[in-house]
Amino acid sequence: AGLVAASAWVPHIPALQVIERDGLDSGLIFGLALLWLLASNAFRYESPGKRMETLGSELFIVAYAGLLLCLTVRLRWIGADPVEQARGYYALGSLIIAVKCGDTGAYTFGRLFGRRKMSPLLSPGKTWAGAAGALVGGGLGAWLWLQFGPRLFGANWTPGASLLCCLYGVILAVVGLVGDLCESLIKRDLGKKDAAALLPAFGGLIDLTDSVVYAGPIAYLLWQTLPLVTWTANAAASK
Repeated sequence: AGLVAASAWVPHIPALQVIERDGLDSGLIFGLALLWLLASNAFRYESPGKRMETLGSELFIVAYAGLLLCLTVRLRWIGADPVEQARGYYALGSLIIAVKCGDTGAYTFGRLFGRRKMSPLLSPGKTWAGAAGALVGGGLGAWLWLQFGPRLFGANWTPGASLLCCLYGVILAVVGLVGDLCESLIKRDLGKKDAAALLPAFGGLIDLTDSVVYAGPIAYLLWQTLPLVTWTANAAASK
């Protein structure tokens, strides 16, 4: 999983760019991981009824913890430019702000107005009012960041249309909410309260990152398709 996640950096390390051009990309690394896991389980086979469950769990770990993170960190190179390298951090910031503002809105609305449970079996604390709060928080947070954030970077960037910025935040808030439910699915099905034992009061470390990593690939897709920011080179920096 670590190698799959790290493969996102291969095209952006000068010493490895030749290797990347020869086809060593994230898809190939994931394929090699699949081959390794298949072979290792073949050699560990003892009796029917165990290996396929183990193989399925191992593949899920590589995909969930490796491939999703690999796709998420690709935001780091959105609008890549040797002069203004802050563009990728700005895109990553939009993901974190939209999703976490959605989480904050969900918690606030849920505490204030939550009555009807959204998914009592998977996550008893989530309500439909909280889901509405996620949309409000995610849309508002993304709009503020995408409209006023460029000024913080001191670059000549032009924000996209306000409606698109809000839509971006709303979509990520919804996807982040689904990601949180999916992580609850894993914990409930395994009978675990925290994932993992680190930071138990918050439901575990993965509980703090699940929505961000789950929404990361969608954020990358949206940055590739929506005109959220028009990148304009800084004339002074170019000189």
